[in-house]
Amino acid sequence: VALHTAINSINNGDCESAIIGGTNLLSHDSRILAMSDLGVLSKQGYCRTFDNDADGIIIGEGAAIIMIKKLEEALEQNDHIYGVIKGTAINHGGNARTVTSPSLFAQSRLLKDAYTKHQITPDRVAYIECHGTGTKLGDPIEINALKRSFQALKVESGVDLKENSIPISSIKPNVGHSEATAGISGILKIIKIFETKEVPPLAGFENQNDRISLKGSPFYIAKNKEKLANSDKPRIAGVSSFGIGGTNVHVILEEAPEF
Repeated sequence: VALHTAINSINNGDCESAIIGGTNLLSHDSRILAMSDLGVLSKQGYCRTFDNDADGIIIGEGAAIIMIKKLEEALEQNDHIYGVIKGTAINHGGNARTVTSPSLFAQSRLLKDAYTKHQITPDRVAYIECHGTGTKLGDPIEINALKRSFQALKVESGVDLKENSIPISSIKPNVGHSEATAGISGILKIIKIFETKEVPPLAGFENQNDRISLKGSPFYIAKNKEKLANSDKPRIAGVSSFGIGGTNVHVILEEAPEF
């Protein structure tokens, strides 16, 4: 949300650049106890995104910042460019049954709006960094929202989307759900993927959640380390971050221009 707001401020001329960051520290046990009372913490002590043994989140600590400015200014000033933000989108699921119940329809609408608004066809997407909290309820909803939105984008744009052509994963099994740092950590992961041209395996993944079906969709879970698909254009990747209470955010990133 902060990134979305900062981009609007730069585009409106309110500032030339911005530093966006997130910090999450577990300095008191009250937050862990509150999460436990909500029933969202993993009893195993592991985050198992998209896995059949997924039973909840693990809270992680972290701190990260990025600096953003207009691309033309970064090029003029010879800055090191790690990636290009092609667009952002935010919405809210509205009324929900509980504060931890995500909305499939709101997430699907968010993704479709993000790529449509910024005129990016789904065949350009090389990778999706999912929110991937590792819950039996949330993971299938996120996957179904992805499938629904990309099917709509495919029909709308008229492009061909090959089955199992877009790897999906999440950084949360590696670092936990770092709350205020979760979205930024996903962005940093994509930047590293662009840099290495490799997608790392989804940590701890063994057996796909029975409630998740990827058959007939362009998505597949990144079980093993693999090379990014070749492309004659800069690769596009998306990162999703969903907040407790129903807030949904998606950021679209593009590989940095070659010098």
